[in-house]
Amino acid sequence: MAVYLCSVSAGNLLTALVNAAWPADATEVQYYSFFTLLMLAASLAFLPVCCLYKEQSYMPRPAPSPGNSSPETDTPDRSRRDSVPKLHL
Repeated sequence: MAVYLCSVSAGNLLTALVNAAWPADATEVQYYSFFTLLMLAASLAFLPVCCLYKEQSYMPRPAPSPGNSSPETDTPDRSRRDSVPKLHL
């Protein structure tokens, strides 16, 4: 929660700095286009982080029961991540 509140605070500070430095003769379209392009740049900067993130699971896998010889317990667990195609840029 603290990280979320810090990010909101940083966004408010950025908006205040932009408002202080924004020229008086600029139109509202230019103002909102600036923030739209800023959000686009932030999402493009986050894209490599998203693609290179390695998921880790800290949940233990259930041990197979000794009397059950179903194919589900004989083969290793396939996570959902294995079935989703990866995005290569």
